[in-house]
Amino acid sequence: MWEQTGSDFEADLLAGSLAVSKATDVVKRITLKSYLEKWRTTVLGHQLSEGSVTWNECHVLSQRGRNRGRPVAMATRTDYAADAQQLAASDDSQFFLCDPHVLRKVRKLLSP
Repeated sequence: MWEQTGSDFEADLLAGSLAVSKATDVVKRITLKSYLEKWRTTVLGHQLSEGSVTWNECHVLSQRGRNRGRPVAMATRTDYAADAQQLAASDDSQFFLCDPHVLRKVRKLLSP
């Protein structure tokens, strides 16, 4: 009897908190394009300024090998930056990451 009352109480509590919660604001939703651009500049440290490339601190660390725990090699950074730029430039990258069909849209973006 107590278990049933406890679960009813939890269900009522959850229903009450869901009723009071606000819907996600459209402004706070993140598109894949904006995420890729922010990741490339902030995490990878790749900046384009006046037609030239500048590299800031890289926060992408190597996971194996003798350089484990250190930033990835410059050739890897260059490849990652080019891939992120190419994906962000595609019209297919203009979808929200919270989209229920995100996997379908990522597959479409990555398909040749």
